[in-house]
Amino acid sequence: MEGYFCLQEIDEKLSTCEVKNEQTIKKLREIILKIRRVFYKKPGRLINFEYELKLKDNKPFFVKPYPVPLNYRDKVRSELKTLLEWEIIRESNSRYVSPLVVVIKKDKSIRLCMDARRLNEQLTEDYVSPCGVEDILQQCYGVTTVSSRDMTSSFYQVALTEEKKYCAFMFEGKVYEFNVVPFGLKVTPSALIRGLDTVITGMGNHLLNFVDNMLIISRNEEEHLAHVNELLESLDKQNITLKFKKSEFFKKEVEFLGFTLTKEGIRPQSNKIDLIKSFPPPKNVKQLKSLMGVINFYSKFAQNHASLLFSLLKLVRKSVKWGWGDSENKQFEKIKALFAQEVSLAYPDPTKPYYLQTDTSNFALGATLSQMNDDNEECPITFISRTFKGAELAYNTTEKELLAVVWSLHKLNTYLRAAEIFIKTDHHALIFMFKSRLADQRIQRWILSIKDYNLKFEHVKGVHNTLSSLIY
Repeated sequence: MEGYFCLQEIDEKLSTCEVKNEQTIKKLREIILKIRRVFYKKPGRLINFEYELKLKDNKPFFVKPYPVPLNYRDKVRSELKTLLEWEIIRESNSRYVSPLVVVIKKDKSIRLCMDARRLNEQLTEDYVSPCGVEDILQQCYGVTTVSSRDMTSSFYQVALTEEKKYCAFMFEGKVYEFNVVPFGLKVTPSALIRGLDTVITGMGNHLLNFVDNMLIISRNEEEHLAHVNELLESLDKQNITLKFKKSEFFKKEVEFLGFTLTKEGIRPQSNKIDLIKSFPPPKNVKQLKSLMGVINFYSKFAQNHASLLFSLLKLVRKSVKWGWGDSENKQFEKIKALFAQEVSLAYPDPTKPYYLQTDTSNFALGATLSQMNDDNEECPITFISRTFKGAELAYNTTEKELLAVVWSLHKLNTYLRAAEIFIKTDHHALIFMFKSRLADQRIQRWILSIKDYNLKFEHVKGVHNTLSSLIY
């Protein structure tokens, strides 16, 4: 059937499942065939939901169209024809016209977007946002089987109310307007989140989603089969379609939001780490900031992140003249070597106590959060660190050690609130300070700010405090 994936493609996809039980594969195949419509190649349209665009004022505008390169015009005409047939756009006489932007995708196909900057200025805000990535990843403890889903042209599946006239563009003298939420609006992600909320509410903790990326997590294969069926049925009832080629079923590990998730834990996505490893020495501030963006995203895997970046951070200040010498290059190579290590972090188990190990240097502080696994092995859950700022640089050693504990507890609050926490430290004075009533006002405020945490102190000799030796 045109628009559907053939049986051969379905069987090829099922052959990649990491399942030993043939009956499970057979049942999964039956589910897919039964709910085949959800994998239709054309974007669906969410039922009983339309998103309303609200403007601060209704003053019309017309932004002059951008020229479309000759080599792209046939592709644009073909894409417009498809979008008209699918009722994603329609011809219009709108007086709110933004320029058309042609985006070239990795497979050399095109996506039609709007340069909606003028419209975005008039749109009112929609503050609905997705769950944080960390909040999503923290829910994966105990998972053995995962499946991932990606919607077909997800934003095109959310219809607009009659305010669609605001989303118009011009090509070759004709004006068109989007019937659905287009790419480029500042409220586009919010529109999709609100629409999907009507579909996935009540599906429990076995469905994790970040905008249009969906992850089904389960503790065993039988449970997972039921979860897959539940999600597909719910999406089908609401006329939502998924990309079959990007769907993964019954995997022991899967790539999700830039990470590789496995039964044992989480690690950085390999191609992103390869990007860091192959990054050439920066030649200017812009290139350095680009590198830091990737590094900061994966900083939870880096034990001495802040310490190694300390000298390079100075170069991004406006008051500092750019200069890249042997010292900077040495630190740069250390950073790349750090990310070349294969670091895997465990998922947090909310039923077990946490171990927080902190340490400081003259210019940075850091901490490791860990738990004991079932084999009584200490496994890191996350690494955090930062440089000292301003007056903090003048603190004495004990004050810096205390600041490391206080900052780490607040930074890791989502893990540690209401949990049993063992603070591991090689600093005797720090333990004394917590137990003593003799402290200046600043330290008293720090201690007061963490009084609600369930803390226990454990002295560890520096030579044995390997996990917390983050700062060189």
